[in-house]
Amino acid sequence: MELMLANPVSRAAFACQRVAAVGSALTGIAAIPGILLMIIVPWIGMDIPLSNVAAASAGLVALVWSFAGVAFLVGAATGKRAVVLAITGGLAVAAYMANAIGGMREGWHWVRWLSPFHYFIGTDPLHTGWHPVELLALVLLGAATTTAGVIVFDRRDIGV
Repeated sequence: MELMLANPVSRAAFACQRVAAVGSALTGIAAIPGILLMIIVPWIGMDIPLSNVAAASAGLVALVWSFAGVAFLVGAATGKRAVVLAITGGLAVAAYMANAIGGMREGWHWVRWLSPFHYFIGTDPLHTGWHPVELLALVLLGAATTTAGVIVFDRRDIGV
C-alpha cells in the first residue's frame, strides 16, 4: 500500500478510484441475476412484469453497495482484510437475522427497520414493483459509509 501511495496522487483520489473500480465490478456482478431474469421471465412465460424484475435488480445492486460501503469504511479504518471480512460478514448475518426475526416474533417488528435486507426484500419488489424510498435508504447508507471511508482513509496513518 505504501508503494502505491508514494505516487503523486492524493489519498482521497486513490480511495475514490478504488471505490469506483470495486463498485463497477460489484454492480456488474449484482446485475447478472436481473439480466438473466429479464431474459428468462418472458421466455418461459412467467407472469411478472419486467419493470418489477428491474426493481428487484436495482434493489439488489443497492443492497450490495450498502454492504460494500461498510466494508470500505472498515477497511479504511483498520487496513486489515480479516477484520473487514469478519465485521462486514458479521453485520450482514446480523442484519439478515434481524429482518427474519422481526417478521416472526410478536412485538419485534421494529427490528426489521434496522436491517438493509428489509429495504430490499421487505417490500417484495417482484410482486409490488418500485419502492423509491426504500431504494434511496439503501443508496444513502452506501453513500454515507463510502464517503466516511474515503475521509477515514485520507486521514489514516498507513505506516501503523
